[in-house]
Amino acid sequence: MDKGITPLNLRNKEYNPRESILSDAEKMEKWRAKELHGRYIYTLSQNHIDAEASCQWLCSGNIFPETEGFMIAMQDQVVATLNHKKYIIKENIESSKCRVCLKQNETVEHILSGCSPLAPHEYTNRHNNVAKIIHQHLCRRYQTNDDQVPSTTLPR
Repeated sequence: MDKGITPLNLRNKEYNPRESILSDAEKMEKWRAKELHGRYIYTLSQNHIDAEASCQWLCSGNIFPETEGFMIAMQDQVVATLNHKKYIIKENIESSKCRVCLKQNETVEHILSGCSPLAPHEYTNRHNNVAKIIHQHLCRRYQTNDDQVPSTTLPR
């Protein structure tokens, strides 16, 4: 966004570019006020959410920028689900029902935690893979003899 910071304006001795730059609090308020992209910052501001812990993965610097961008899009719920295409982008789509269960609207939240056909396998695998990582870190921290890296897939 052009804040008037151009070579011509910078040459003007009366121009103060700092006047056109928003403070951090003003930026946060503008973000919070956005109908669609403000959902994530609204969720972070809830009393039961540890905002610092929830954002720690952004500070670690060990993920690809593309992965970070996709995760932010998921948190903002701007992923191309059928619900998003029909109601946000206003595409001419017959139904916004989930392509897997055909019952609920296909939203990010539904796909990640509410689709009953995915629960017996996908959610359980995701849960178990996280548990394996936690187990491995605990073994390393407390220096147990369990140096074996657990498999990330489970037999079905």
